[in-house]
Amino acid sequence: MVNHTTTRKSVSIAVMNAGHLSRRVDAPVAVSGVVQTQAYLASEGN
Repeated sequence: MVNHTTTRKSVSIAVMNAGHLSRRVDAPVAVSGVVQTQAYLASEGN
């Protein structure tokens, strides 16, 4: 089973990192990161 609290913390960190990255790199790169995060969440059953 997935520890959902840990998963949410990891996602929060990933979202914050995506926000920082979007200031440095092209938007499509940040968007692809968000899409990958959503795909990961879907695969985890969230």
